[in-house]
Amino acid sequence: MRLGIFLPDGTVIGDVALQDIDWVHRSCSLGYGLTKLEYRGKGYATDAVRAILRYGFRYLGLERISAITQEENIGSQRVLEKCGFTLEGRERKAKYLAGRRHDKLHYGLLIEEYTE
Repeated sequence: MRLGIFLPDGTVIGDVALQDIDWVHRSCSLGYGLTKLEYRGKGYATDAVRAILRYGFRYLGLERISAITQEENIGSQRVLEKCGFTLEGRERKAKYLAGRRHDKLHYGLLIEEYTE
């Protein structure tokens, strides 16, 4: 399930998604992104994540939503933490990008930890 993130004038500035939904285990992963640096730090991603979490937990009956981000992506870590996610682990040097290895951070949010 993928939704656009829009400015009030209708300009698409990104997207947010619940991916790899596992109906048996009532879990999925979260993905989101903004198209330009100028849109970051203004709360757009946080608002979009909150909206899709509400939909996932309330209407789809999910019980766990996970997310992965790179160690350098402080903005994404802030979004996840503001939305109630817990850092569950670190995959050391799991991604190769721009000539060096990077850690991946694993976050999770359970239905019982979710607050609107």
